Amino acid sequence: MENKKRLFVIRKADSRLLFLTIFLAFVGIIMVHSASVNIGIEKFADPNYYVKRQIVFFFLGLVSMIFFSNVYYEKWRKLAAPLFYATIFLLILPLIFPNSEGVKSWVDLGLFSFQTSELAKLTFILFFAAWLQKREKVIKHYTTFITFLVILAILSTLIMLQPDFGTLSIIVAIAFTMYFIAGMSIPHLLSFFGIGGLSAYYYITAEAYRVQRILTFLNPNSDVEGAGYHLRNIAITVGSGSWWGLGLGNSRQKRLFLPEPHNDSIFAVIVEELGFIRSALLVLIIIYFIWRALTIAAHIKDKYAQLALVGIISWIFWQSLLNIGAMIGLVPLTGVPLPFISYGGTSLLVLMSAVGVVLNISKYKNG
Repeated sequence: MENKKRLFVIRKADSRLLFLTIFLAFVGIIMVHSASVNIGIEKFADPNYYVKRQIVFFFLGLVSMIFFSNVYYEKWRKLAAPLFYATIFLLILPLIFPNSEGVKSWVDLGLFSFQTSELAKLTFILFFAAWLQKREKVIKHYTTFITFLVILAILSTLIMLQPDFGTLSIIVAIAFTMYFIAGMSIPHLLSFFGIGGLSAYYYITAEAYRVQRILTFLNPNSDVEGAGYHLRNIAITVGSGSWWGLGLGNSRQKRLFLPEPHNDSIFAVIVEELGFIRSALLVLIIIYFIWRALTIAAHIKDKYAQLALVGIISWIFWQSLLNIGAMIGLVPLTGVPLPFISYGGTSLLVLMSAVGVVLNISKYKNG
């Protein structure tokens, strides 16, 4: 322990990850401002409404990231269970007391509100890393797998009741990735996909609009004025960008044609305004961020720290993949924001806090 404390003082956090996080958040502020002008005027008579809030949460996120980067990660192993249980309570709270608009995914505290499912991603990762680490020697046992399914089912049910299929998809993907890295057996792997496939089928077919969303994804031209309207406009937006784009601030589709241009559809606006080449460069920067974090995980001997890192990395990977994939027509629309870049105070704050955990762990890497 004394050696670790000395390392904490002498070693510095990974400066590249720190720079990349601030850079991506800065790009997000610029693009949120560009994408939200029209919708800000329409809803609040203020073209800067959204960007002002994003800037506030960026600075809050910066403070939180610095705080988390200076808290020894071992502390989170000890606090993981109570934090996760507290998050479960916060997920239940809006189901019992929805806000004035009937939304069940936000806790309203008067001066501000926050999205509970975003917090659940981080606390679940910290909890699940500790849970897997404790069961390292029995990871392939049947009882371990059953207990894992029960935990995931409880969390998934609460998120489905909000309902938030996008967040549910991310959490299930994170859980699978962490369990797989921890040593999931082949029978458990096949069982997981079988149960997951049946659960997804039931969830989608339970509501007609979800079925329609899948059918529209498979055939976007089947109803261009109805269910396919958003897909058509996203395709037009992306196609309009060509190689170098229309120029920053010159998007035509953001003028109330796109669904959530400052949030879920922000990558489409980026492609339209900055073009394919600069958008591809942004994707490469996100990939480099993920690769850099993976190299840290590869040089960490502590199992808990390694699994927590894998969870946070997979969170950013799967969420980026689903958002960008939806914008270029590879996956159905799920309402998942682009990490660090899409508008969303809770998302940005929690993500930057998670990067703080990564930065702290990076102080203890070997080599």
